[in-house]
Amino acid sequence: MLSGFAAAREIKHRQPAIPILFFSIHDTSEIIAEARAVGDGFLLKDKIVELLPVALEALLNNRTFFPSEGSSERQI
Repeated sequence: MLSGFAAAREIKHRQPAIPILFFSIHDTSEIIAEARAVGDGFLLKDKIVELLPVALEALLNNRTFFPSEGSSERQI
């Protein structure tokens, strides 16, 4: 069984154009750094209702989405 990060690496290896958005209840600097290294976006699960539409719009427009702690700031 693969972890989320391992699965994302495999997906990116096979299909690099597929955007990957991570969801987590944890936002440690290590998790966010790994999400940035492997994926295209990151959301805390308690912010899904608020930020998922914005995150999906960013990914569909070939941008990344990594909100800063405590805000809805996007990194493009």
